[in-house]
Amino acid sequence: MKSEFPPLPPARTPQECADWITPQEVAAHAQAAYEWACARMHPEPGCPFMDADDQPWADRETLAECISHFFDLCIKATAHRLSVGRFRQQVDMLARCESATPETIN
Repeated sequence: MKSEFPPLPPARTPQECADWITPQEVAAHAQAAYEWACARMHPEPGCPFMDADDQPWADRETLAECISHFFDLCIKATAHRLSVGRFRQQVDMLARCESATPETIN
């Protein structure tokens, strides 16, 4: 994905540091990250949540890691699209994450 806009000039005020994204967009990315992560807490079809050793497929820490990872990718992909930073790798990783189903992640 090539950036869609020319690079922004350097920020000259604290407010300009955040002028490329709105609080509503950040909240939407957070919601998407939460939903994406929750969908991945389910084991593969046919596998129990708790294994033979009484170990869970996922736990709260797994959810936290998934949420923060996907949120990071969403923000950086948006930044890249707007020519804010160089986040091409995150754009590619986000595309892989979005196309993956919970069953194909492992």
